[in-house]
Amino acid sequence: MNLLLSLIGLGALAVFLTYRYLIYPIFFSPLSKIPTPNPLCYITDHFSRYLSWREQEFDWLLKYHRQYGPLIRIGPTSVSVNSVEGLRQVYTSLEKHPFYAQFTNYNGMPNMFATVDHQRHSVQKRVLSGIYAKSYLQRSEDIKSISQDVFDQRLTPVLGHLADIQRPVNVFELFQFVAIDFYSAYAFGLDRSTHLTENHGHENRPYHAADSRYIYESKDRRDHSWFPEDECLALCRATAKGIDEKQPAGSTPPIIFEKMYSSLSAQNPPLPHDTILLTCASELRDELIASQEGIAITLTYAMYHLSKSAHLQSRLRAEIASSTDINDLSSLPLLNALIHETLRLHAPGAGRQPRLSPPSGLTLHNHYLPPNTSISSSSYVLHRTSSVYPDPETFNPDRWLDASEEMKRCWWGFGSGGRMCIGNHFAEIIIRRALVEVYGRVETWIVDEKGSEQTKTFLAGPRGRRLVLGVGRAKGQ
Repeated sequence: MNLLLSLIGLGALAVFLTYRYLIYPIFFSPLSKIPTPNPLCYITDHFSRYLSWREQEFDWLLKYHRQYGPLIRIGPTSVSVNSVEGLRQVYTSLEKHPFYAQFTNYNGMPNMFATVDHQRHSVQKRVLSGIYAKSYLQRSEDIKSISQDVFDQRLTPVLGHLADIQRPVNVFELFQFVAIDFYSAYAFGLDRSTHLTENHGHENRPYHAADSRYIYESKDRRDHSWFPEDECLALCRATAKGIDEKQPAGSTPPIIFEKMYSSLSAQNPPLPHDTILLTCASELRDELIASQEGIAITLTYAMYHLSKSAHLQSRLRAEIASSTDINDLSSLPLLNALIHETLRLHAPGAGRQPRLSPPSGLTLHNHYLPPNTSISSSSYVLHRTSSVYPDPETFNPDRWLDASEEMKRCWWGFGSGGRMCIGNHFAEIIIRRALVEVYGRVETWIVDEKGSEQTKTFLAGPRGRRLVLGVGRAKGQ
């Protein structure tokens, strides 16, 4: 009798599992009518994860969006959307997927990027949004001081020295240095900023070029993490001490840190001091990594394409020469077109950005998506929509000189909606100024592009973390 009951129980369980994980997702799920590239997608997410691991997911998504249209099913409860309508509906207000929780720092301390809860994210964003606003950054005397220090006193001498001794440079690494120096100055004040640019990545170690045969890049194992967690937390502690003791701000104030620290310190009931410091450190380190990688990736590929075209360099140099305000470069059409096209073809954050459909579900492209459906878009796929961007694999900045509204709406260089990159205007200031400093003074050419191929991963940098360019004085410089 017991054996019979056990067999009946096992049979019932097998029937239930077969229905739940095989029959229902294939035949009865509300997602069943959405085109699916592979039958395995009906029953498992592991097929798309496998493709992601193999760096084949982006091209797989691109192929089947072109074949099936703007909405495809990529898992039992997952869809991919590739349309302006999708961006508008999905990325305006939907909650982030739990996928983002992995991006915490300090053993689980959250930051804005890793925060899934929409309300908590909004509270923290309100604290910092003012100091990242375009209008604030454009009129900020502190940004002008930081720009002058980082570019005029650090980067320009390095570029001139490299040009004079004809020494090539790994531009990916060099502009990681520039991004970290600039961000740390804005976060902690110029007096506490890093000095990686002029010190070749080594703090407190001056840069010497005894042998011009070697490219300008770090060989020190310690530099695999330019700004580790303990250094960020130590800077937060030192900066907090300076604020608490009302020490003079120095050359520039610690703008980002002071904003966060003051807001968290004013909460009621009060937070433990260590919690405040760790929260600040987690946010600032996340933003620093985003700045370091995003800015360096963008500049690497912009300079890659410029280095392949002397004519494009000449056009940019002529436009730079016509500029009257080094602190406001947003009106230079070719410069901005170059940046837009680089971010279109080489977006640093190329991976899918998953969101969850609301408790009431969502109707998208005439298909009902039930609650908790994972919905995602990828800038890699969006930016290769051939109906919007003709000949999408070709680097053509001129397409942006007379861009259609559809091109602008489909461009997703910094995301969109309430969760778009908070530092987009900050990054653009650095990218514009860097290109002006380089191509207003020197010309570049490719020496070694081995390792410069862009990965097809969530954060898409050069595979070998390098692009080696030659540097020479521009005519008249």
